[in-house]
Formats: sequence, structure tokens, C-alpha cells
Amino acid sequence: LPRDILLRYVHLKEGVFTGGNLLLVKPHVVEKCAWEAEELVRLRKKPFSLLTHLNRKLVLSYLLRRLSIKDVEKEVARLLAGVKGVGVISPYPEIGLDVDKLSDLVLVEKMLCS
Repeated sequence: LPRDILLRYVHLKEGVFTGGNLLLVKPHVVEKCAWEAEELVRLRKKPFSLLTHLNRKLVLSYLLRRLSIKDVEKEVARLLAGVKGVGVISPYPEIGLDVDKLSDLVLVEKMLCS
């Protein structure tokens, strides 16, 4: 896989993960935290920047591979004014790769043809 895609994977206490663009959100929650949620979405493909944005104190835990999914959930809730969410571990790796630019399309076509 290309380096920019590999950099989207993170080593957490529970294993190695990548984010997915799959959200279920109650409409009233969007109004409450849209401003901050937009920033999280903007940083979604830069895990280290996203982590630093959440809480710089988490960086050491991450570097020592002690950061857990629960730790991240707590910080997201704090940042989003108490809105709680959960990380879902999915058996479907396709969720972690979106095709939103030409280079993504080329990669997916290459993977499907090999």
C-alpha cells in the first residue's frame, strides 16, 4: 500500500486500526458540536494530528502503545461538549478506504485487478 495510506493506521492497546467514514448521529447532536466535528473530520486522514488536536497528553500514551479506544472516546466526548460516541471494531476493512480522489481510484482498480 502507498505510504499515505499506511500512515492512516494507528497502533492502539487493542490492536492496529484505521478509521472509517461511517457515522450514525442523532440530528440534535449535529447542531451541538458541528463546529468541532468538522475539524475532526478534516483531520481524519492524519491520525497523529488528530490525536494532538484531541489532547496533547495522549501523545505519550500513543507513542508507548498504551493508548486505548476508551481513552480516545473520552477525549472526543470532552471535545464535543459531552457528546458521547463509541469506536466500533468492524470486520469489514473496506470501511477504512474511501475513494474520494483520482489516486484512490487508481489504487482500488489496481488492487481489484491483481
